[in-house]
Amino acid sequence: MPEIHPVPLEAVCMNTVDYILVSNWHSLVALPFYTENSGFKGVVYSTEPVVQFGRLMMLELIDYHDRIVSDDVGRKWKDPSVQ
Repeated sequence: MPEIHPVPLEAVCMNTVDYILVSNWHSLVALPFYTENSGFKGVVYSTEPVVQFGRLMMLELIDYHDRIVSDDVGRKWKDPSVQ
């Protein structure tokens, strides 16, 4: 399973942010992290192509994560003895 290390929500007071500008689909993937359960009440701006492509990519990522088999083989890279 891929590991994700998001920025701690305590690092930014999202209730003080007025706008978020999403310029590409990579940034769109992180949007729920900043808008859900963070106190963000501002406005999100993006172009329609970014929104449409980002939606497709998010659905692909969900499908990808659902198909990943969680086993020891996928964690071997964490073993310090592996070079």
